[in-house]
Amino acid sequence: MKKSIKKIVNDKEFLVNWLADASFTPFWAKFGVHTDTPKDVYENAKLVNECREDIWAEVLLNGGFLLIEDVEEEKEYKISLKDVEKGLKTLIFNYPRNYANIMTEEGDFYDYDALLQCVVFGDVIYG
Repeated sequence: MKKSIKKIVNDKEFLVNWLADASFTPFWAKFGVHTDTPKDVYENAKLVNECREDIWAEVLLNGGFLLIEDVEEEKEYKISLKDVEKGLKTLIFNYPRNYANIMTEEGDFYDYDALLQCVVFGDVIYG
């Protein structure tokens, strides 16, 4: 049985894997926690997690936001779990091979980066 998009996006392991691979060696993006994230959400995430990707996933799952800086264009983006959901939908319909690779755990940096770009930009703009 296929998981719904909402279930996939609300799966901490999925988020951690995506964030770990997408942030490993991005040429275009820097990651952080957005200042609009409630302080208690960020503090609690840091309290129960050591790894940055776990903290980021926990922040998203608890209503916080990530800051993605596009260093190529010198622009900053605030993303929420809702943005991840929309980006995953875009990936499914426009980049089914990347989606299949991710869902079969065969995904690599390029697949997870494609998802990141769909989340941030609504499409893959950096090859």
